[in-house]
Amino acid sequence: MNKLSCGIIKDLLPLYVDNVCSEESKTIIEEHIADCPICEAELMNLQSSPDVNAEIDKKMRNNMYMK
Repeated sequence: MNKLSCGIIKDLLPLYVDNVCSEESKTIIEEHIADCPICEAELMNLQSSPDVNAEIDKKMRNNMYMK
């Protein structure tokens, strides 16, 4: 299988974290991360960061009830 560049893997990581990528993509990402500490660190960063969209939704809902 062709090895994908870190740029492509980093583009796919959010889909991987959200568990919405294909099984093929998941396998490629996992194989790449096993050999690439930079992308592995990026994955850990994504997994540990709070869900920004959920925070925005929560704040919007709170603002609706404050009025």
